[in-house]
Amino acid sequence: MISALLFVFIFIFIISFFESKNKYFDYLMYFLFTGILFFISAFRTPGIDRDYETYVSAFNGDNISNAIFEPSFIFISYLINNFFKGNTVYIFIIYALIGVVLKSYAIKKIANFYFLSLLLYFSYYFSLHEMTQIRIGAACSFLLLLIPELYYRNKIKYFIYVILSISLHFTAIILIFLWFINSKKLNKFKWFLIMIFSIFIGITLKPFITIFFENFNFGLFQNKILAYQNDNNTALNIFNLWIITRILILTLLIYKSDFLIQYNRYFFLMIKIYVISISFYYILSFNPAFAGRINDMLGIIEIILFPMIMFLFKPKILPRLFIFALASMFIFLNLYYNKIII
Repeated sequence: MISALLFVFIFIFIISFFESKNKYFDYLMYFLFTGILFFISAFRTPGIDRDYETYVSAFNGDNISNAIFEPSFIFISYLINNFFKGNTVYIFIIYALIGVVLKSYAIKKIANFYFLSLLLYFSYYFSLHEMTQIRIGAACSFLLLLIPELYYRNKIKYFIYVILSISLHFTAIILIFLWFINSKKLNKFKWFLIMIFSIFIGITLKPFITIFFENFNFGLFQNKILAYQNDNNTALNIFNLWIITRILILTLLIYKSDFLIQYNRYFFLMIKIYVISISFYYILSFNPAFAGRINDMLGIIEIILFPMIMFLFKPKILPRLFIFALASMFIFLNLYYNKIII
């Protein structure tokens, strides 16, 4: 499986490296890649990822109240039992449709360089979300879909997407609060300061934040937070290469935000969402699993943001090579360091 994923990665990079002047060819290749990723996610063989058996076990009713209790999974299980004769393959088909196909549609809709965005998505989020954490992966699709609705203040569509996302994974409740973001303006100093201040809080106030989360009752979400706490085996390295690289790129994008906004109307909004994702990573660092879930949910916006460095450097080959190097680091991290896929 790892060899197949690496082959797809190289293939996407080759297509993204050369700008095609034929939009029909681009659409065809984009559709082809979407189909390949859907097929890999939907029809994976048991045992190549960490969570396959967990979903099958939950579908069969083994400790479902403790493992998976979002209404979407219960509803999907009902559909499969009543219309697909209980065939568990359909669990992964349905989640792949939501997680892969909807993300692909959203990327095509809001990204400037959708093949480079697809490359970054595949290098990190595909194996993490669509091959492992399929519920949160499906929920993230609606984050990308709601960006235009949030920008244009389409309240009904926005909250429909939020509700659907929460039904897929309760962590998505954080999306409710994005409604209060001003999508049209960006105070560069203010948002850079928010990021720096959150890092300071994560370092200095970690013991107090830990006590707060352990003693404050969050109702329905309390068990989930504690479950993430119990899943932690090691402390979170808050200054690893992975997060530092992202902070440096984010700093550059904030600095050049007045220039980049002309290329993507959603840029200010996406920058703010990404700052929030980094902030939660540090503030919740006492609970690595919880911090990671929040950061990865909001942080998926990076697949749209990072390719925009293409507008900042010439010749274009340099930012393309940088994005390829970044994507290579991500795929190495998931496949060989974290060993998400066997």
